Amino acid sequence: MSVYNSTMSTHSSIGFNIGRCHYIRSKKMVSKTELVDTSAVNFYEVIVPQVDVSLHYFTAVQDQSNMESEDVTFQSLNTLLSKLDDSTSSDLDKLAIMINNSSVMYDCALCNRNFTGPSAYESAINHFSDLHKSEQMVLCYKCGVQYDVEVLTEKRWAHNCVPKE
Repeated sequence: MSVYNSTMSTHSSIGFNIGRCHYIRSKKMVSKTELVDTSAVNFYEVIVPQVDVSLHYFTAVQDQSNMESEDVTFQSLNTLLSKLDDSTSSDLDKLAIMINNSSVMYDCALCNRNFTGPSAYESAINHFSDLHKSEQMVLCYKCGVQYDVEVLTEKRWAHNCVPKE
């Protein structure tokens, strides 16, 4: 029996590009000293909007319905749909607690803070708009128009892009 060829693998990540544009921004840092002429360092950042999904661990219930098969399979969450009408189902309560408390985690790539629990999404949005609102504007590489980062993220990094000629 080979578990390795199953459909889930822990410690794996996959990235999905969102939006259809790349954005750039630059920053010039100047340092003046008495002994040295003015020296400048230019930083150039290319932003490719992406959502990363990672599976760090999971707990699954092995499907015991076909024990004669050598394949190891796991019960689908869809098997719990039939139990939705049964309010006494302990499996459903465990599923709700797992989903609300630990199945989805949002990480802030700017300050490494993470958000979990039932209000994780709202907390992450509020965190970004409250603490990172002073983000430097970005320039769309295709159309050359500047955009505020917060406005772009609210629209999943989409804008009406008319390529410059």
